[in-house]
Amino acid sequence: MKRIAVFSTLFMLYVTGCSTGSIMPESPSEDVLRAAEAGLEEFAPMLNDLYNEPLSVRPERCTLGFAFRIYTIDPHKLINQADPDISAITLPIDTWRFAVVSDGTPIALLTVEKRNGEYKAVGIGATGLAKEMSWVYQDLQPKAYNLRFVRIYQATSDIIEATDTSTHSIQYAPLTSARISLGLDDPVIRSYSRGVIRNALISNEKTASALKGVVANALAD
Repeated sequence: MKRIAVFSTLFMLYVTGCSTGSIMPESPSEDVLRAAEAGLEEFAPMLNDLYNEPLSVRPERCTLGFAFRIYTIDPHKLINQADPDISAITLPIDTWRFAVVSDGTPIALLTVEKRNGEYKAVGIGATGLAKEMSWVYQDLQPKAYNLRFVRIYQATSDIIEATDTSTHSIQYAPLTSARISLGLDDPVIRSYSRGVIRNALISNEKTASALKGVVANALAD
């Protein structure tokens, strides 16, 4: 299986057999990459058994595509600050996800976590999120955004922080989990496709407002 190429930017997106870089704040380290490569060898043969509808994947032809680190937020700062700046309370965690690419199409995500001081691939799946993220990178890259994937565990929500590299303004793209969990679901953008995501970005204020109540309720339970 082909080794992922390391560029100065974090992402490499495979589309119709071609790759294009995206602007990202950091790249996976060599130990993270080694863990991903080993994980691809281990988990790719399982892809055809993961879903009700067979994927007809040839494991030996699978490659690693785009990669992203998982970030989260400090939930207490979110609910205790009057006007929280989500970006300022966002923190990285020791988890990365790599797209598994078959014939130019991202079909799953490989998860790499740090356990007992070492990075290790721990699972594969999330076909829907892999597809959704591929649209995110295609749609926002031409607009020159810095992107961070933020998972708010208390709200069961994934959002993309998008920083415009020209204006440094920050907006958020709520992914499917967030649109449903936070009541932001809109039939018009329920299924992301190219050209839709850039028009679905929302402000820090709207994002924080939607998150606050859900997170507060989760912490109170």
